[in-house]
Amino acid sequence: MPRAPALLILPPIDVPDSINADAWFAFEAVIEACGKTFFRMPTSCEFFLKKHLGEFPEERDLLIAALRQGIPQAIIESGQSGEINPVLARLTQDLHAKVGGRAEAARWAVEAWSAGLGKPPGTVSVPVVRLTGAPKPPPPKAVGDKSVRAITAGIAALGGALGGGLGNGGAFSVIYLSGMAVDGKYGNLKPSNQDYAILILFLILMTMGAMAGAFGAFMGWWLGRGNERPWAGFGAAFGAAFGTGCITTFLVGPGLGVCFGMGLCAFGAAFTCAARGGRTN
Repeated sequence: MPRAPALLILPPIDVPDSINADAWFAFEAVIEACGKTFFRMPTSCEFFLKKHLGEFPEERDLLIAALRQGIPQAIIESGQSGEINPVLARLTQDLHAKVGGRAEAARWAVEAWSAGLGKPPGTVSVPVVRLTGAPKPPPPKAVGDKSVRAITAGIAALGGALGGGLGNGGAFSVIYLSGMAVDGKYGNLKPSNQDYAILILFLILMTMGAMAGAFGAFMGWWLGRGNERPWAGFGAAFGAAFGTGCITTFLVGPGLGVCFGMGLCAFGAAFTCAARGGRTN
């Protein structure tokens, strides 16, 4: 069912004159689409806020500043029982001290997050008291964000390793092997010790390229705080490392410089993909 115009529905929070009232409905739509816990993935959360609140730049920046300040998490942790208003007042002061500007704008951002998380101003939570029954078992230990990021970074690093290995010497080794096969077919030349030595050199260069691409992709994904769609990071790192390696190798030949270039490009591709929530465009 389509949403009624904002003029017919009042936001669940007070809207100061400096804030566009329609920004709340755009923010509410993001929460409905992504879920109330999407703030736990700050990179993806910022991406969706920037995408869907582009018409409200001031309100969007306030919501992102509150996210970076840890206000959504503080609302969840501090509002387990009792009245939420004192918590919101304290968080408003903290946000206003951080971003400056008008105090009512900071209050709107805090209350918007609070209402979006199901705890609008005036909410009073009553603690649940267990009267009977066995003690509740502890919840299973969740995988931490750093563990998830390390696993996904490993997938991105695998793409960088494959691209780097094939890009630094891989193409030349295929051409060299093809030439050896053709020469051997017509009886003009048989593989010599020098040929095998050159192939071993190519394998060493490919290993170096794989290490450079893997390291660059891993660090790019890690520093980009990637947690989602690691196979997109795999593809981005592979394409960047392989393309850079092929072009540079054909221009100047394989070597350490090519390894550095592939690692740098794999870093940039993985970092950009991770910062966009696993999206390459």
